[in-house]
Amino acid sequence: MMSGVGAVKEWMAVHFWDKYIKAADGLPDNENLRNEAMSNYVLLLNEVSPAVVRAAQESAFSQAEAAEAANPEGQMLHRLLRTMQHYLADPNSPYRNQDYYIPILEKAIASSVCSDEEKTGAAYLLSVFSLNQTGEVAADFRYSLRNGRTGHLCGISSEWIIIMFSNPGCEDCRATMEALQADASLTKLLADGRLTILNVYPDSDLSLWFEYAAQYPKEWINGFDPDGVLKSDTVYYLPAIPSLYLLDGEKRVVCKDAPTERILARLKKIE
Repeated sequence: MMSGVGAVKEWMAVHFWDKYIKAADGLPDNENLRNEAMSNYVLLLNEVSPAVVRAAQESAFSQAEAAEAANPEGQMLHRLLRTMQHYLADPNSPYRNQDYYIPILEKAIASSVCSDEEKTGAAYLLSVFSLNQTGEVAADFRYSLRNGRTGHLCGISSEWIIIMFSNPGCEDCRATMEALQADASLTKLLADGRLTILNVYPDSDLSLWFEYAAQYPKEWINGFDPDGVLKSDTVYYLPAIPSLYLLDGEKRVVCKDAPTERILARLKKIE
């Protein structure tokens, strides 16, 4: 017996894949059905705690692993892994969430069903996805401005910080900038000094950046990486550009490599 909406959502998350795995095992793969289920599953994960997310992901993996071990030709685990990777780890997915994918990577590394090659790939992704996890203090880095002055992320003192990693001339970056500039809640937070947007170029062609830099919003901090550390996969993992992070005043990660819509939705909750 469960009472309360929260308890019901937690149970549904942990048991989401139970019936699907039992029903689909041994049947021809239905990618459309699996994708529909996955999109609903991610929306449910957004409603529960990180501990429940981990429990749900571990349960899904273990059930699919057992099904594939018993029926290797059914490829149940690998069906689920393909879908999880596409939704949670693809840098172009609107559902992407590295934190949600980490339990899957950990289970894959320990799985007897996954190949050595798959385990090596999972170990690499685990190492880079573990950088700057939600709730952790974001790694500090230095940035340089057009006028030659430099600053550090840790030196920004506003209540909220958006880090935008972008490239000059990138159409997706331009569209993201326009979406941020058009949002009334964000504009007010900027005007009130409660929000800082740090727009950083992580690549090395500085002549390109200097040619374009005047087009960046004047109310943002616009800089580049003078130390060449941001593309090393040891400070931040940037699989695609643009990449947005939302930090609180203590520089803790609130949203990590998140779609613009997720960042704006979170900012709208600020009183």
